[in-house]
Amino acid sequence: MTNAHVVDYSRSNSVRVVLHNNREYAAKVVGFDKTSDLAVLKINATGLSPAVFGSADQMEVGDRVIAIGNPGGLSFAGSLTGGYISALNRSIESHSDNGMTYIQTDAAINPGNSGGPLVSLYGQVIGINSNKIVATGYEGMGFAIPVSNAKNIINQLIRHGYVAGRARLGISGNTVEAAYRQFGYPEGVMIKSIDDDSDMKRAGVKPGDVITAADGRALSGMDDLYAILSSHKPGDTIPMTIFTGSITGGGQTRTVKIRLLEDKGETQR
Repeated sequence: MTNAHVVDYSRSNSVRVVLHNNREYAAKVVGFDKTSDLAVLKINATGLSPAVFGSADQMEVGDRVIAIGNPGGLSFAGSLTGGYISALNRSIESHSDNGMTYIQTDAAINPGNSGGPLVSLYGQVIGINSNKIVATGYEGMGFAIPVSNAKNIINQLIRHGYVAGRARLGISGNTVEAAYRQFGYPEGVMIKSIDDDSDMKRAGVKPGDVITAADGRALSGMDDLYAILSSHKPGDTIPMTIFTGSITGGGQTRTVKIRLLEDKGETQR
């Protein structure tokens, strides 16, 4: 198990797994889920000892925990830091729209720790280190995905390579760049391409158009769109506000109703 962002949200990237004894293995990305930031890798190896899972439900604020990872890369592989559980079932803005809650810890979590285990003093993996708050004045604000919450997602990734019930638009897009904003383009998601099965084609939406709002909520970028899609199921129909313009200036806005598709791993965009 690791984080989806560690494999750069792709099944096609070349990934290698390095064990504690420095043995290296080519790894296959079995599946990933951008919504929960979880991914599963597979290597061909024998004689490995499986990790023992614990449950965050059996932990309490103040319990000691250990974070293990590779801060800064393989030069510091297997680094261990210790701390306490600061909070349980913690929601994080923009990361909990899908209902995911986190274990908060003050154990040092640095870049490169992502995907590593958060372990109880009984040697049980209770979480997957995921992110931290990095800002002036903040210290010891690390977060891990509880494995008890992740089990269903992980099992579906192993069985199917995707998580059933996820909705998709059938497009690829990017947050509108500052360069386009200078020509009068609004905030939102600029569409790069549209899949043949997407309802966006039926609605006459074109690459280069900008989604400025979805389901009645204004979009500042891709993260907002992900959050809205995660709150819906395949087959739901939602209104979307579309801006069509050009770099010569001007443009028009219209509202379309779009039926969402099921994401069976075709895209986690």
